[in-house]
Amino acid sequence: MSQMEQDFRLFLSSRPEVTKCYLQGLINRRALARHLMKEGVVKQGRLDAAIAMLRRYGFPATQGAPKSLFSAVRVTIKDKVLVLDYAKDRRLLEALKGLFSRIDFDAGETLKVVVGTSSIKLFIDSHNEGLAGEVLSGFRPRKRFSGVSEMSLLFPEAAISTKGVVSTITTELSLNDIVVTEILTATPELLVYLSSDDALTAYAIIKRLGA
Repeated sequence: MSQMEQDFRLFLSSRPEVTKCYLQGLINRRALARHLMKEGVVKQGRLDAAIAMLRRYGFPATQGAPKSLFSAVRVTIKDKVLVLDYAKDRRLLEALKGLFSRIDFDAGETLKVVVGTSSIKLFIDSHNEGLAGEVLSGFRPRKRFSGVSEMSLLFPEAAISTKGVVSTITTELSLNDIVVTEILTATPELLVYLSSDDALTAYAIIKRLGA
């Protein structure tokens, strides 16, 4: 793969709408090549080389997961979720044990913990923020994300071995200017966290994928 193709692939990764429009015939090669020069992806004066690269570039014939998966997905949305970001600390993990025992999971309350390389993220209902502060009184979150909705997508078991499920969702949300705060997986369930202002739009997008 040439350097030009590598740069073009990187460009497409952040501009999924270009691939979609190209496959639909809404953009011709010459126009796209000129745009690539304007964006600095291709050096000035290399229009013919860019057109040749686009001619041989392996645009996928089909994109994303099968529509049948999305037609069978069950989507639910939960509002007023709070995401707290803490510095990773073993003492915090010990303290979290006391929080789990005070969450009413049978009543549908939310508590999820993700332990990363340098941080611990806590997903909890907004009305339990005071409880979290009480149990974790010796720790202060570095960041706090409020006004978040949790969109649960429960797929058929076939989704576990199907490629393109997550990329299809993130691409469609990106095309509609929706920022994803976090993504968690418990296959075949996918949990997408986003602004509550975008929740209904995101729901409509997911349902449209299976229509």
